[in-house]
Amino acid sequence: MDDDRFRKTLGARLRRLRMSRGYDNQREFAALIGLDGPALSRIERGQRGVDTLILQRAAILLEVSLDEFFVTRNEVALARSGDVEDPAMQEMLAWASTMQRNFGIVEDYGRSRT
Repeated sequence: MDDDRFRKTLGARLRRLRMSRGYDNQREFAALIGLDGPALSRIERGQRGVDTLILQRAAILLEVSLDEFFVTRNEVALARSGDVEDPAMQEMLAWASTMQRNFGIVEDYGRSRT
């Protein structure tokens, strides 16, 4: 992934997480993590990089782990599934696929109990 695309993906994830946690006011959220509104806007649009300290503050405030900004469950398997015909890779992909199905079953069960 090139730098520009990485920044845009990271920024979009930050914005999605911020909005999903009820932080609709960008300027107020920015102040809580040590930025001004325009700086956060540039980060969320992928026009500016972000340092790990700011990401850590955002993760704490949003109550997520840092990896939420970088990887989704499917991206790891998809990124590797077209690689070499390696038995270890195939085993990892099968394991990841099973785990994903199991998480889905647990999520479905949790929804049915509420």
